[in-house]
Amino acid sequence: MNRLMKLGVLYLMTLSLGIYISTQQETTILNIAKPTGKVTISPAEPTTKDVITFTVDAQDNSMTGLKRVVIIINDKEVKACLGSPCVYRRGPFPEGFLSYGAKAYDHTNNDPWTDFRKVYVKKAIRKTPYEEKNEALPESVIHLMALAEHINTRWANGYVSLTFPGEEGDLRGFVCYRYDCLLEDDEVYSEVLLTHPERRDVYGFIVGIFKIEHLPKKATFNAKIGFLKEANQTDGAVFKVFVNRDPSFYSDKQCHYDGHLDNLSFPMDRYADQDVEIVLQVRVLNTSAQDLAVWVDPRIEW
Repeated sequence: MNRLMKLGVLYLMTLSLGIYISTQQETTILNIAKPTGKVTISPAEPTTKDVITFTVDAQDNSMTGLKRVVIIINDKEVKACLGSPCVYRRGPFPEGFLSYGAKAYDHTNNDPWTDFRKVYVKKAIRKTPYEEKNEALPESVIHLMALAEHINTRWANGYVSLTFPGEEGDLRGFVCYRYDCLLEDDEVYSEVLLTHPERRDVYGFIVGIFKIEHLPKKATFNAKIGFLKEANQTDGAVFKVFVNRDPSFYSDKQCHYDGHLDNLSFPMDRYADQDVEIVLQVRVLNTSAQDLAVWVDPRIEW
């Protein structure tokens, strides 16, 4: 009897062990089937003057195909692609640690492949006038899109401060990024800065104040301006750019929903070598209804 009991226990132990091994093998198979990949940046050692290219190369291992590839910067999803490689450009970034990463989903696994990294953005070394004159430099530009969410950038409706990103539909006005959106010229833009002034009559505003240190010589602000395609009921708005301490010197443009974007340019050479606060402003023309005003690649070039 004891012998039969021992045989029974041994059988149960063997059966349990077999189930355990099968479960481990299944988990291994699922892990192998999940996507794999790598996220890289260029330049590998960025400075505060660099536009960084984020690239995700992902591979499907499940034979079902990639479903979605997502690029993440500072804990925010900034771009999603339906395939690989997935590429995103942004910058310059302020000095300090920058976190970036990616996720890749296939059509089988609920858990994505992930890869997260950090890089330290170094402060760019200012060149002497001699170096600037004699060295062949690449195109120099400060992209304000990247600074729209910076801690030193302020947003307000003229009376109270606004958060970034704001909630669309906020009666106080709002500002946020819009991705892969259709504008009034029937073109799709990968990223724009959407600004809606406070919902008032002619006194409705929204302003963004960007701090720029040591403005280079011969600097000029440039941007394309207009409206989202869905804003076909807007009666227009006034776009304006100036330096905060010198509001009497400015460039502005009254824009209407007319099927094309306008150019807005503002010469800034008079502020060369100074620390400035450049102001981007949108003002209601008559009524703020559907004043979904966009800035396309607002930048300072020299």
